[in-house]
Amino acid sequence: MDLSTGEGLLKVCLWTAALVGSLLGCLAAAGVLYVVDSLWRWAVLLPVLMLAIPLGAYFTPHTWPRYRKVLGGLGEIAAMLGVGYLTISAMPVSSDRILVVVPLTALGVGLFAWTAYGVWLALVPSWFSRNASWLLPALLAPLYFLLPWFGKLLYVLYLSLGFDIPVDAIPVTTYSFMYAGLKPIGLAAGFALFFVAVAGWARHFYWGNSSGGGIPAFLLPAVAAQYVLTALLFGALTAGTAWSEAADAVKAGRNPASYYGLSGKLMCVRPQSKDVAIYNGPLPTHRPVLTFGSTGERIWLWGPQDSGSGGARWASMSVRLEDVTLTPARPGGRCASARN
Repeated sequence: MDLSTGEGLLKVCLWTAALVGSLLGCLAAAGVLYVVDSLWRWAVLLPVLMLAIPLGAYFTPHTWPRYRKVLGGLGEIAAMLGVGYLTISAMPVSSDRILVVVPLTALGVGLFAWTAYGVWLALVPSWFSRNASWLLPALLAPLYFLLPWFGKLLYVLYLSLGFDIPVDAIPVTTYSFMYAGLKPIGLAAGFALFFVAVAGWARHFYWGNSSGGGIPAFLLPAVAAQYVLTALLFGALTAGTAWSEAADAVKAGRNPASYYGLSGKLMCVRPQSKDVAIYNGPLPTHRPVLTFGSTGERIWLWGPQDSGSGGARWASMSVRLEDVTLTPARPGGRCASARN
């Protein structure tokens, strides 16, 4: 099939639309058959069976008579329904969400296939593909240093800027830093590959017919800039959102959600004596405070302090571990010494 002509490109588009539409229709019908517990669920097969006509026309030999094409399309419909039903029944998703999850999953798989083939069109053949044996290891090697650095940056945004707690005072391993940086960097890489795929399809249909036959030189710095900006922006947004949700949970008397392996807990603090040195005190004892643990002789806490005007301000404070006793908060975020 000649894709350089308008007729050939139209046939490919129709072929792809028929395949994707039939697959999504069969998945939706399989979801209805799986979820709905009534005899009326079989009515969903009527519109699906009508898809046998375009399927038979596009996916069977053109020399076949019409009835054989329709029978071939019905066989393809039956196969798609069977595979879709088995796939849906094996998915760990509640029945009320299947009709939403399955089409989105199919769309994600289709987008992944489109992106993968577009990246292949962009890089094969090219200077990158001819030197991939040494270029890929050279590009992957800095990740071992980039992931911990970027993950620590996110922890600084979450702890230092959010709770005013130093990162070095919290028990966090290098693997936690790498885990924190992996998600935004991976998402940025996905966006970068998507734009490379767009360039690959453009190269296949347009740039490949030009005199150069390659990808324009501006693409590499543009994709690199997009990669860096996406990683930084997404990382900062996720850190800010995680801090906001954690602060709301603590103020409501609940333990905050874990942030890439960093788990904060509500603890009740009781000083061992009246003469306790507290950095940025006073130390609240009527309600629990948030702590992420300690790596030394001091522990950092985050909780409410009396502002002097009848209200409370939330701030961080530090105290030596030997000067206080920390006990888990009661259900509902209460301490034994709290006034009723």
